[in-house]
Amino acid sequence: MKAVLAGAAGVGKSTLFNALTESTAKGGRTGASVGTVLLPDRRIDQLVELYEPRKITPIEYQIVDPGMSTRASKGSGLPEIYREAGLLVLVIGAFAGPLADGTDEVVSELCGFDDDLILHDLAQVERRQERLVKEGKAKSREADILGRLRALLEDGRPARTADLSEEDWLPFASFVFLSRTPMLAVINIAESDVAAALPNAIRDAAGHRKIAVICLCAELEAELAELAELPAQERAEMAAGVGIEELAKSRFLTTAYRMLDRICFLTAGEDEVRAWPIRRGATALEAAGKIHSDIQRGFIRAEVTSVEDLLAHGDEAGCRKAGVLRLEGKEYVVKDGDVINFRFAV
Repeated sequence: MKAVLAGAAGVGKSTLFNALTESTAKGGRTGASVGTVLLPDRRIDQLVELYEPRKITPIEYQIVDPGMSTRASKGSGLPEIYREAGLLVLVIGAFAGPLADGTDEVVSELCGFDDDLILHDLAQVERRQERLVKEGKAKSREADILGRLRALLEDGRPARTADLSEEDWLPFASFVFLSRTPMLAVINIAESDVAAALPNAIRDAAGHRKIAVICLCAELEAELAELAELPAQERAEMAAGVGIEELAKSRFLTTAYRMLDRICFLTAGEDEVRAWPIRRGATALEAAGKIHSDIQRGFIRAEVTSVEDLLAHGDEAGCRKAGVLRLEGKEYVVKDGDVINFRFAV
């Protein structure tokens, strides 16, 4: 998953990038910084203890800080990097004073950025509608969906709030509607505001647009990230001492994971313990394809157990003996934490 940081110059994007990736990138750059962050998962740790594998592959997030201001301005469009984002992260600077006093400015920045995305998408919809008219498809199902989407965008609501099914979106697989991209607003607050509650006006504005919000002091978090060589417990105690119950990296990753509505299944053995992210509701056949197209093409059965059962019974043989190792077919809906071994033939 690629998370792209956005926001005006000087709001703390580089500082947040450092806090998340435990690096020391400088602000005010013209070039992009790219870092990789691993999603903490106790289940991976437990399977590693069990199998002592040669390789460990947890879920990775790629964090991209494009550098300077990434807001649209007169005569310029939105950065192309947005089209690659699985998650857009809008950083809003609110560290000059109490967050409660800057509520209006935060809401304005939040809505202004989202409106940029909406205008981008509206222009794309209008161009597609014109094309359909020329092709004699003005009465098609695609045209009907575009009409509904256009009405939504013209009303100032982003595509992520549209009441459209995954099937409705299929005709637009080659399009990138930026206002449909999941969005997280990170409000960069002063250290004195670390324990402050999020004002209702910000919560309501974000909720109306289906935008998640977290508040953090990026400068303080970046300083704590520089102490990565310290034991986790010691860092946690230092964070608690300044009012931070959970470090930015953990909060960011868990919030992003929840927003994207992803689950993961696992493969485990002496060669490798690996987490595979997939969409919630994916079938065993889709999961097989996540590993390799040959496994999907030659799918026979999926041997499935849970992490908890595997740990409780020691190995697959123990799970089979206890009757908790199941054989599932192509249509089985994968559950979060399933440990799967695929039987296939090509």
